Amino acid sequence: MNEFLSVITEKHKPNGSELKKAQEFEANVLRHVFDDEEGIFLANVIDFEEGRYFIKTEFHEKFVEAIKDNRAKKTTWIYLNGIEGLGKTSSAIYYVLKCRENDDLSVHYVDVNEIEKRDEDLEFFIAYSKKFKKNDCIIVDHLTLYNTHYLNKMKKIVERQVKNPKFILIETGFTASAHKFTEFGRKFQLDEDSFVNIWKGSLEYLISKKDREDKSYEHRLSLKEKGKEVYNEFSKEYIMTPRLLNSVLEDMYTRTDGTVEDAFAQYTKEKQHKIINCKSCESREYSKFQLHTAVLLNFIANKSEIIMKWEEAQEFRIGINIFEVQHYKIQAEDLQGNLEYARMDLDVGDVCVKIRHLIPNLANCWRERFPYHLEEMIHNAKISSDKILQIMFQNGGARKEFEKLFVESQKQQGVVLLPENGGNTLYQPSQTKQEVSQSSLKIKLIPAKNFFECDAKDLSLHHQDVPDDLKGHERNIALFSLFIKHYAGSVDRFLVYAQIPNFMGIDYFVYYTDSGEEKEGCSSPKRVKVQEKTLYLVQVATGAMHRGDTIGQALNVVKQIFVNENVAVHAVVIVASKNKESFTLTRCAFERISVLNLDGTEKMLLQHNSLLHQFYLELIRSPELV
Repeated sequence: MNEFLSVITEKHKPNGSELKKAQEFEANVLRHVFDDEEGIFLANVIDFEEGRYFIKTEFHEKFVEAIKDNRAKKTTWIYLNGIEGLGKTSSAIYYVLKCRENDDLSVHYVDVNEIEKRDEDLEFFIAYSKKFKKNDCIIVDHLTLYNTHYLNKMKKIVERQVKNPKFILIETGFTASAHKFTEFGRKFQLDEDSFVNIWKGSLEYLISKKDREDKSYEHRLSLKEKGKEVYNEFSKEYIMTPRLLNSVLEDMYTRTDGTVEDAFAQYTKEKQHKIINCKSCESREYSKFQLHTAVLLNFIANKSEIIMKWEEAQEFRIGINIFEVQHYKIQAEDLQGNLEYARMDLDVGDVCVKIRHLIPNLANCWRERFPYHLEEMIHNAKISSDKILQIMFQNGGARKEFEKLFVESQKQQGVVLLPENGGNTLYQPSQTKQEVSQSSLKIKLIPAKNFFECDAKDLSLHHQDVPDDLKGHERNIALFSLFIKHYAGSVDRFLVYAQIPNFMGIDYFVYYTDSGEEKEGCSSPKRVKVQEKTLYLVQVATGAMHRGDTIGQALNVVKQIFVNENVAVHAVVIVASKNKESFTLTRCAFERISVLNLDGTEKMLLQHNSLLHQFYLELIRSPELV
């Protein structure tokens, strides 16, 4: 229930100084829980009946305002959502009771949980709905993906009784999803002052019900000063809601020797248990939610985030009690700090959606509940109109999986895919598009032992050798270039797979020494073999076009490191497309860049890894990705 929570009777009411003038739920409104037939049967009003104390926080005011605004709209089917524990239920019930106090009988409240427990056949609801009138509003609470069948039935029943009914639907639980946006998120949590005041008032109520001679009285009285400590400890990881306060207070109240740390561990354990045992159902919508959740959990690191274009995010069912959704207008500094904006062709002023874990320390538990399988995502894309594979490929996550499978397949067979012709690639910045003809390709041998995965730890020896003018992303490119330069002194053919997030313009490097053709020497009639050394910078492209400027920037850094070496630096873009024509690169002007199409490499390369081959077939089937 809402903004918890001590007793309503004057006898046990916390004093005004402690609650800092918090406005209470009025007693004359709450009295209607005892005489409202609808509330008695269709709502869970036990906390009101027991006389618990409620205050009107910012969330309560804004939530009630949202209900009023939506009642005034012509729209008849409206969703309201918010993270769990803020008090949506108690605020909605209070609003309806307030309407009763003001003789407004045209709004009704139905708790689907109560329907499921007490009126499964909807007999009472059918009888009561006969009192509904034209344009009445029905607030349906605790709606989830696994109880929508009740909602569908109630809708039909009401529409048979009256014209133009309005439904306001309050989603709850882990399946509550972001639609256009999350109306009530993190910013509506309790601040420290509200939390501490409610904590003290609630504790006074609990203690007042017990005999002061109770042997635990002194311990329980000492909890009064623990509110601030609880807030400081829990707010590091959790969103501070009235429900959390209630749970923690009751746990600490029943212990005689427990600490705040013990309460934190117990609360976390309870949350984990709830996640692992949360309900599921057999429905197309739930299966979609399950898949989307597993994909997002897999691709978002615990304390990281992913970026989507606004229109792409609308295709997802994003569980708002699992993820936090933020609408964000891109700033100039963002383009410098995060290459994902550039790769997605987003610019200053564009609006994107950021998705991160709501509670990062519960992310692994959610992953256990919703395990991720790449095969399932590919299969789903094949049999349905779900665009999740397309979106996650364009947004980097699935593209990285394809890229990893592609590198692994080459390693397993001891080969690499290279362009027939090489030479130094030249780059100039440009704001125009460039159509690049697809190149002939060749398969070259590189033993599996010469495939290296390289991360930041492997680069530590080269930090002192990076030119001072290279910073940020360019510095990372320089470190890899120095690493490759070091290996090239003793190994003539190898592949280096970069294991650094947000790496600029390159997915992996191939260093290849080719004996080349025999040529006549200048001072001798003898023919000698000329070694041709080439460093290939390989990027796995997305979509029907790809940003070329980041490739070009990376190319220029690599060439700076290899400036005094007899090594050609050649840029390669790999695509998967049935289109045999040119490939579009944006914001660039290249000379001698190669575009290699995987179409036609199935037998020689792709079919040796069944998952890679399935992935490839789905890519070329999707028009958005070719």
